[in-house]
Parts: sequence; structure tokens; C-alpha cells
Amino acid sequence: PRDYLDTDPLQVILFAGYGFGKDYLQARGHIYAVEDLAKTKRVKRPTYDEPEVYYPGTCWTCKSPDVPRMMALFGKQADPQETDPIGLIAKGAGKFYAANWHELKEDMNHPIGCLDCHDPKTMALRVTRPALREAFKAMGKDIDQATHQEMRTLVCAQCHVEYYFKNDKAAGKTNYLTFPWSKGTDVEGMIEYYDAIDYADFVHPVSGARIIKAQHPDYELYMTGIHAYRGVSCTDCHMPYRTEGGMKFTDHHLQSPLLNIANSCAVCHRWSEQEIRTRAEGIQTKVFDAKIKVERALVQAHFDVAAAVQAKVPQADLKRVRKLLRHAQFRWDYVSANNGMGFHSPQESMRILGDAVNQAQQVRVLVARLLAS
Repeated sequence: PRDYLDTDPLQVILFAGYGFGKDYLQARGHIYAVEDLAKTKRVKRPTYDEPEVYYPGTCWTCKSPDVPRMMALFGKQADPQETDPIGLIAKGAGKFYAANWHELKEDMNHPIGCLDCHDPKTMALRVTRPALREAFKAMGKDIDQATHQEMRTLVCAQCHVEYYFKNDKAAGKTNYLTFPWSKGTDVEGMIEYYDAIDYADFVHPVSGARIIKAQHPDYELYMTGIHAYRGVSCTDCHMPYRTEGGMKFTDHHLQSPLLNIANSCAVCHRWSEQEIRTRAEGIQTKVFDAKIKVERALVQAHFDVAAAVQAKVPQADLKRVRKLLRHAQFRWDYVSANNGMGFHSPQESMRILGDAVNQAQQVRVLVARLLAS
């Protein structure tokens, strides 16, 4: 898989001091989910000096159909009277998240598969991951009222989203998988949410800014785009219908629509395959170019803030510029971490990147003024 740090060294600086600064590979297909997580350098592993280490079980959540199975097993231990499969999963989720990643590893035997999206008895689409159900509830929505067409996107939204690990001793939650949606699924709503709880994934060693690492808010960005507005689901493009032996069914070979234009894009867009490819790749190229410009501004901003620290700029002023830098980097990462390089919502992607570069440059201007004074 493509090594993002090798092809884009600026990200080594942007994620300095954090796991993504030493290992950040492009995700491969679902079939490799367990294998790739087991090999990543981001997982803390036992050493000779530290033979027993803890890493959150939460990190397995989206990698295997063994996850809902284990959650249900823990749920049965917590409430032997519960019989509803989804209820059992919900009751066992907390214990699963808090468990040690290394101890759960032997139970993760299957990569992403049927059980993650389908009811094994009826094969109907269903949501097996509690975090998505809880996020909808936090927004005042009932996910069980979703239409079949909406479910063709929501099964993907179980994992292709922004999330963080919530720790709440009072509620008995340790590394509890949570989607920051209660203030909205747009980038501004997430920033407001994270600021309200003063959450950060890491403190940047150069600038001292409290950085939020965006995961892959694919669903959230897609929801702002034209395809979502027109009711087109993830499945319509990435798992289009195919016919074989007189049977019409959903193609489960998940891939980029550009690898199967005739059955995906061309069903609605009556253009030549070359024109479709040119338009799609043109959008991605423009977003990529804007993304790189933001990265350069962010890296410069981190070092400018470091210069302000060395110059002993007052803490109150440092706090202000660090917060602005935190917001700028999250905006950039909200687009950068997305699959599709902005294609799912081109206008929103460019709006967010525009705000990100503006904030990064504001940091530089503010620091220059502070140093001058």
C-alpha cells in the first residue's frame, strides 16, 4: 500500500510525536483489515523490558465480524436474560472497548464480512456497531426508522466516520468509541464539540498545540455533497448492481467507481467513460493541490509558534495562537483523511481547506506581530 509519509513528508511533521508520524499507509481492501491492523507500527507492543502492555480493544471495532460476536458474548455475561442480538452487542460494547487489544487478538480471526452489515437470519441490512446507534440517538434520531436506501449508506457509516475514544469514570466508560456528532456532523460542529470537552489526541512537540487527529469522516463529508442530496448511497457507486446468470445482485467487490464506470457512474451520467474519469480526477487533483498548500502553511505555523515559545511570548498569547493552529490542522485533516480526495463533496472540501489555510496564515501573522512587539 502507498506510504503517505514517504509520498508526503510534510505529514511527518504535522503528526510528529504521534503514531501517524511513524506509520501511515493507505488502507487496503476490507479483506486485509485484520492483517494490516495486526502489523501496524502504531499499536503499542510488548517488549523485553515491558512484556505486558495495554492497548485499547476499541481499535478492533471496525476490523472484523468477530467484534459484534465478542461484544454479544460480553453482553450475555452482563445480562444472561437478554435475547435480542443488538441488545447483547450494546451491553457488551463497553467491556470490549476496555479490554486489552493484545488479549482480543486471538479472537479476531475473520476480516470485515457479511455479519458486519447483514442479519445472518434474514440477510437484511443492519447496524451492528453501537457507536453509530448512540450517535443517532444523541442527535435525536432513531436509526431503526431508516429506509432501505438510507441503510445502504448507514452500514458504511458504522466505520467510515470521525470518532474518538471517550473516557468517563463516572459513567464507567474506558476508551469508549464515540462519534462527536451531538453538535453537528460538519467540521465546525466537531470542532465545537472537541473544544467543549478540551479533547486532544496529542500535543504537538514543536508548537505545543493540542492536536485532534481526524480519522476518516467519509460519511460526514459525503452528506454535504450532491450525491447524498440526490439520495445516492455509498453502495450505488462502490457496490453497483450486476447481473449474472439472469440474477441481479449487488456487487460485493468493493472498489473505486472509476474501476467500474459502466456499472456505477454511467448508470446516471450519460457521458463517455473517459469524460467521467477526466471530470472525477480533475476534481481530485484540484483538492489535492489545495491540500498540499495547507500542509505547507501548517508546517510553517508550527515552527513559527515554536519560535514564539523560545522568545518567551506570554502564555495567554500562545494559548490563542495554538488554539487557532489546532482548528486549522483539524480542518485540513478532515479533508486529508477522507477517502476520495474531496470527490464526495468538492465544494465543501475546498471551503474547509480555504478556511484551514486562512487560519494557518493567521497564526503566522499573529506570531510575527507578537515577536515584533
